[in-house]
Amino acid sequence: MNAKRIARLLVACIALMIGLVGCGGSTDPAGSAAPGSSQGLDASATPAQRAAALYQEAVSHPQSYFGLPEHPEGAGGSDVPTFDYALVAVKPGELPALLLRAMGSDGRWADAAEIVPLTVNDAGDGLSVEISPLWEDISQAEERQRSVMASAYGDGLLVEDMNRSTGEGVVWRRRFEADAMRPEPVCELRGGSDSMAAKVAAEEFVPIPWEPCPPSGANLDDLASLKALADGTWQSTAVREDKDRSAAEQFGLVLLTGTVRELDDRGIAALQGIENPNPPSDDLVMHAVLELDEPATLTALGAGGSAPREGEVRLILIERNTSELTWGAYQDKHVTVAIDPAMLMWPSDTSLPLGEPSVATAGIVVVDVG
Repeated sequence: MNAKRIARLLVACIALMIGLVGCGGSTDPAGSAAPGSSQGLDASATPAQRAAALYQEAVSHPQSYFGLPEHPEGAGGSDVPTFDYALVAVKPGELPALLLRAMGSDGRWADAAEIVPLTVNDAGDGLSVEISPLWEDISQAEERQRSVMASAYGDGLLVEDMNRSTGEGVVWRRRFEADAMRPEPVCELRGGSDSMAAKVAAEEFVPIPWEPCPPSGANLDDLASLKALADGTWQSTAVREDKDRSAAEQFGLVLLTGTVRELDDRGIAALQGIENPNPPSDDLVMHAVLELDEPATLTALGAGGSAPREGEVRLILIERNTSELTWGAYQDKHVTVAIDPAMLMWPSDTSLPLGEPSVATAGIVVVDVG
């Protein structure tokens, strides 16, 4: 592996680590004053017109958001990217976000694209970086394949992160909310399995409508989507008004609503109001369970994969030995999930939650949060 490829991988790894932590609220991704002003508009300008003016400046000077000088070609070397932009609905009922994308063939951007999401600040007079940069793999030769999509419901951005060799991976959601500092797993991808949960997740994918950034100083008339935003004719990427649960039902999944709890064995036993039947298991290993809003009658496979049977369910084990980077992102959050009953199983022992079913990680998809 050559030095340039190693450098690019290091940058990508650092960006991914930052992305898992989040960096909401920054107004200056490049470490210097970011361009963008709506001061030239009169007081009658609408929020959309002000956003279009701010976004126009950013699109005309995208390099500053990637830590590059005004004229990167003058810095020497071939590590100079091309830039694209797109407007994407990321929060229902609010102005779209501006995505800036840098792509190249060398160094930092070899075979990958870096995406910086920007939104208008609360005052309406500047731009903010709500979440850290995202990376998308361009080369089909890469074993790891990351793809960034818009949400059909305007609910953040979706990232499909898959290992091409095994067909395994995760679909993540990056929501533009103050309490969403980390990526939230939507569903797990499993190679060789006909995952209905993954099909439900894919129903939400919308391609991002990229346009090339024009030369510096472009007029608003040269920027089709920004002009449409200003005059009120922009076609939102949110093509569905509400969370459509019919997709889950179409694939035979069961919709359930409850609160995610990340607990150790003692905590789960306390939640059930019982003594831990396995005292040696009293340790700090955390497990994710879904505490249903109300008991539900479900059909699940019998112990050891025997014939399905029906029973009342109050808790569902959704991941054993969970971590902060997976279900920990939903700790104490109210969620609606769709579960594949073919991947739901009653216990065959006294493991916790006692007498309650568990679902395979590839058999559950998060449909809604809140």
